[in-house]
Amino acid sequence: MVSFSLLANKANLVSSRYFPYTGLLGLTPINIDGVVKSKLDADAKPLPAISIQVSVKCYEHIVGKVGNIASNVVVDHTQTLWTKPDGVEYDLVSDLELPFHITLPADVGGFSTLSLVEYKCVWRIEAVITHLPITGVGSRILRHFELPFIRHSLPPPPPPPMFPSLLVTIPDASVPPIRCAVELPNYHIGPLDMAPVILRIYPSVDALVVKAASMVIERRLILHHPSRSNNSSESQSQASSSTLALTEPSSAATSTSDLATLTAHPSPAPYSVDTLDKCVVAPIVSTESTGAFTYDQNGSWTKTLTVQWPPLPSSTRWAVGETINSVLGSVRFFVRIKVAAYLPSGSVSFDLPEQEISIVTTNDAQRQSAMTKYEEQLASTSRRQHRSRSKSKSPGLRRQRSNESRPSEAARTHPSSPLPKPPAAKKSSRRPHTSAGPRDQKPFPPDDRLLPREKTASSSSLTTRGQIVHPDGSTRPSTGIACSDPSRFPIDPPLSSPFRPVQTTQYGGNVWDDQLRRHAERKSRRGSDFFTSLFRRKASPPESRPRTANVQGVLS
Repeated sequence: MVSFSLLANKANLVSSRYFPYTGLLGLTPINIDGVVKSKLDADAKPLPAISIQVSVKCYEHIVGKVGNIASNVVVDHTQTLWTKPDGVEYDLVSDLELPFHITLPADVGGFSTLSLVEYKCVWRIEAVITHLPITGVGSRILRHFELPFIRHSLPPPPPPPMFPSLLVTIPDASVPPIRCAVELPNYHIGPLDMAPVILRIYPSVDALVVKAASMVIERRLILHHPSRSNNSSESQSQASSSTLALTEPSSAATSTSDLATLTAHPSPAPYSVDTLDKCVVAPIVSTESTGAFTYDQNGSWTKTLTVQWPPLPSSTRWAVGETINSVLGSVRFFVRIKVAAYLPSGSVSFDLPEQEISIVTTNDAQRQSAMTKYEEQLASTSRRQHRSRSKSKSPGLRRQRSNESRPSEAARTHPSSPLPKPPAAKKSSRRPHTSAGPRDQKPFPPDDRLLPREKTASSSSLTTRGQIVHPDGSTRPSTGIACSDPSRFPIDPPLSSPFRPVQTTQYGGNVWDDQLRRHAERKSRRGSDFFTSLFRRKASPPESRPRTANVQGVLS
């Protein structure tokens, strides 16, 4: 068999459940790069395959207790990376490496990633190899990763309310209906946005006094189950029938033509659906009025109720969701207000007609921040590509220019001499100063200033002291003044120095050496005389030795 894998270009997918991508859903194009690999297993048997495809899809699922009850493909973007030759039933696949690049347009359909208890919306990238049917395996091998897409675009603005003021009948009260008005925000509400709701109540009798009000925004998940004659596979075939095929030029990497299919949002009735199968209601945020209502000059009780929309939860919690209207279900948000008032007959409470509010998954600040990060990422990628192109452009010419700009070894000379520099001598490794090895016990060389300077005929010849000798025999002074005759510059000791000029004797030596020799001879004679006298004293009899005085008698 063949092992089949889906990999990203520059990411480690071993510990990650998400596939990397660049772009913002609904604002910018989304780019996805990766590679599909196939490799022979230990049995070294190739796979009789028909095609290899990679797809980006948006699914919606109705979730039951044992899994997905129904599924629908909302968006399908597919590329064919490899296919069998024409005229044959299959072709053998062994070791392949097929890179791919998928671009989703900015106006692509689909919803944000959503996970509720009964309903889910997910984006996935899938790699599928279709092969001949194999017992126990089937006819397809699929590898997939999730894509955590969040929609950043805004839907069209909500329409203004059809009836700005409504008549409300108070139950169990002998008063005529009252007129009320609820002003909702005329914009889409996102995470952490403030949602002010203005409540105006026009009493029909002067005796009506509004006491308090409470508001709750609830989410209603309406699920539509398909009839028994249809299933999710028919839903997918219905979605694929409305796709638009875009034939791209042949790619050298895959050696086949790539087929990209983009599925638009399917029509809202691919099934025969029931009118309403199930409705799940969940309160999201709520608030109560604080303080008394204001009675204005128009004769209305007015109060503003404000709530803050909760932030986008993490992947470990159930999502809040956004306004969705799809095939398998819809997610809608409604504002419900309850009012408490006083009448001469007692306290009464009544509910105002509910009104729908539009919810999105990102607010203005988040969209602006995401767009800024996306632009910075594009600029960084552009700079990196520019540097890589400049490095890879004509390396031979760049090397030639660098060689021309680099000076030759013969032209590298000392600033004070036109002679070239010699090759640097290799430094010999020395032991640390704490070592007591034989190398550190080597005596220091004698100082030339203390040696006699003999003016002979050979003193005018060139010397290597103070010069660097090249292998070709040329020399140059390393530091100081270049001199060929050291006798021309005698070094006289200072007047305060304890050393004096050394005088040469007639035997070719010097007075200093003669004095040292005579001093050593005197020391040697004194030592020999001492040991001789000591030996004679020990050898003489005790009677001949001189008697010493009694120390105690002397002291007494």
